[in-house]
Amino acid sequence: MTFRTSLYVQGLVIAVLAAAVFLPAASGPFIWDDRFLLAQIQNRDIGQLLSSSFLARPGESVGDFFRPLTTLSLALDYHIWGEQPVFFHLTNLLLHALGALAVWTLARRLIGPSAGFAAACFFAVHPAHCEPVCWISGRADLLYSFFLVLAILAYIRWQGSRLVILSLVPAVLALLAKETAVVLAALAPLCLWLAGERRARELAKPAALFGGVAVAYFGIRYSFLPTASADLPPASLYQHAALVVYSLFMHLQIVLIPHSAQLGYHIITNEIVGWTMLKSAVALAAVSYLAVSNRRHWPVLFFALVWFAASILPASGIIRGATQTVIAQRYVYLSSVGLALLLGLFAAQKGVRWSRMAPAAAVIVYFGVISFSHSGLWADDVVFWQRFVRDTPAMGWARYHLGVAYMERQQEEPARKSFLAAAALMPEEALPLVGVGESYIAEGRPEKAVPHLDRAARLAPHNLFVLERLEAARLGARKSAFSKGAGSE
Repeated sequence: MTFRTSLYVQGLVIAVLAAAVFLPAASGPFIWDDRFLLAQIQNRDIGQLLSSSFLARPGESVGDFFRPLTTLSLALDYHIWGEQPVFFHLTNLLLHALGALAVWTLARRLIGPSAGFAAACFFAVHPAHCEPVCWISGRADLLYSFFLVLAILAYIRWQGSRLVILSLVPAVLALLAKETAVVLAALAPLCLWLAGERRARELAKPAALFGGVAVAYFGIRYSFLPTASADLPPASLYQHAALVVYSLFMHLQIVLIPHSAQLGYHIITNEIVGWTMLKSAVALAAVSYLAVSNRRHWPVLFFALVWFAASILPASGIIRGATQTVIAQRYVYLSSVGLALLLGLFAAQKGVRWSRMAPAAAVIVYFGVISFSHSGLWADDVVFWQRFVRDTPAMGWARYHLGVAYMERQQEEPARKSFLAAAALMPEEALPLVGVGESYIAEGRPEKAVPHLDRAARLAPHNLFVLERLEAARLGARKSAFSKGAGSE
């Protein structure tokens, strides 16, 4: 087999692995925020899509983030395939396969051909990738990670020449897919360091180049485009620090022990301050000491830890108000690249040996089996949300979405129970009460819906969606009363 043929075969193996282990999710419906995104991209032209917020909830004009490339890719799927989730899922599978190939290319440059192939296989089948791959709304992580790695590859390829400026193209695309791509300014120098570069001036160049682009991007974004910030309860500096430490520890655990990862995590800050935070801090300090003290003998271990920390910190709550979710499987998609390189190097160190390749193959198969099993959860929205509620029984939004899934199947009674449970856990939120009202309307009892929708309107007096549903329920109740009155006569 020629060298070129060998590369083609390896690339095909990686791409097939990446798609095959998550294939069960392709038959799944729109889940979670997918419905909000679908409603957002319908009946909008390209100008509106590129200038609108990402993930605006019903009745809201401003969403949580600005991710025009992700929004555009979803709109493209919609305009080609319509409301058929299977094609949205297939696009995600394709993007994950491309991401695994990009990681393979980077790993070959940094740790060699054999180790690079093993690293890409680990990345392709890692169970923690279920959420970004199987969840249509998780596409932002797939897109920004792919373009971020491309930017690093482009910089390494053209370092020292004028063409290095072309690396800004994938860098900007990564930022337009998800704002977390700002970490490129730290990850690019880290890759140069692993490749053997030790001159501070050379390491500073990619940091300045990509950091400058990120500063310019955020300056333009916040000057012209409004975005919502997370509405979080007040917390002390110590509580904030505890949350960040705990988030880092939990994400490290998700990467290292993926079979125990949950679909959701409900964090109560007061419960992690103290012993939980201390255990997390000690564990992180021990791992950091091991990596730093052995950075000369095991530079890939140091690389893996710094890559993980740099890529996960923006999602860990370190910038308060940037996000309400500080622990999620999708956040470790890019962060797992460092671990993949570490495992790949261990598997193929000093050549391909059976004593190392056999355990590596066993881990890849084990990861693949878990990923295949977990991706099946995304194929059934009721099963998915039942599992989510089991993982996070105190999270009201999980029960709300379970109610939505039941409503999709026209099961109003279990849906109403889920909505009422969500309303009890989130007394200040309007949508669970809207769900209760919708369940009564679906049963033909709009008069029972009015009190719940009226209460929802008091909680969200400016939400047009809530006000519209209340008016519809009142109209239905009047018609029902009129019909009953006419029938009694």
